[in-house]
Amino acid sequence: MSSAKDLLIKQARQGDSYAQDKLLWQYKNMVRKIARTYFIMGADFEDIVQEGMIGLFKAIENYSDDKGASFETYAGLCIHRQILNALKAASRKKHAPLNFYVPLESGGEKNLPIGESPENLLISKEDGQSIINSLYAVLSTFEAKILSLYLEGLSHSEIAASLGKNEKAVENAIQRIRNKAYKVFIVTA
Repeated sequence: MSSAKDLLIKQARQGDSYAQDKLLWQYKNMVRKIARTYFIMGADFEDIVQEGMIGLFKAIENYSDDKGASFETYAGLCIHRQILNALKAASRKKHAPLNFYVPLESGGEKNLPIGESPENLLISKEDGQSIINSLYAVLSTFEAKILSLYLEGLSHSEIAASLGKNEKAVENAIQRIRNKAYKVFIVTA
């Protein structure tokens, strides 16, 4: 690593906002390149980029050149890890009930929903399910199994092991799923 970059990272870690901004600017294209390889249901590309930028910021804060890895290598790992964590959080079903319930006003006898009407919430839920059904309709049986396991939060290697396939076959299937999902969402949007 060059001493200029070393100095810039040190300044950024000490709270120099100019140095932080300069590093974030220098590596934003790397973040965007990595973000292009991911798809998070319900998130747009800029949301994924934002998660990657958080990973880059964490890399700046935690990088230590005495570990033997270049900053670029370390930053790439942090960016991937942050996006994967967001992906896993988005696919967890743990918080699903919170996404489908309508908050009620406390106090008073009416207990009316706040925000959207229950009809609109039901229609939105049905539309979302319709899109998911449209996606599953264009997937092969193998791809559908992989998508189900992927949405449960399993890694590529865990999916490969559970299906008795190699990891490359799973990665290829996920790429095909992404391409088909893109076509389904463009058509239904």
